[in-house]
Amino acid sequence: MDIQIVVFAAIFLGVLSRAFLPYLRKLIDGEKLVFQARYIAIVIASFITVWTVFPTYSPILDGWMQTATAAFTFGFGLQSLYTEAYNWLSTGYAKTQPSPP
Repeated sequence: MDIQIVVFAAIFLGVLSRAFLPYLRKLIDGEKLVFQARYIAIVIASFITVWTVFPTYSPILDGWMQTATAAFTFGFGLQSLYTEAYNWLSTGYAKTQPSPP
């Protein structure tokens, strides 16, 4: 198996798993969940994220397991950064500022 396929799949799984963690938390807590179109948007955005970031990632470890673990962690961390930035920007400083007179 080509190492680039492993890297792409691992980054995609990392991004996708971080994107669906809030959904899984609600599911574990027993909340009644309905399917929303935004989950499809999350999958599409995750794929676009991986597609744009994949060329910049270069595996430096030997062995497919170490490379897959590093790529998964890279994708998970990247999606976490996006999620936190979105949460900060959507509820943060910009919305609390008074409008001009």
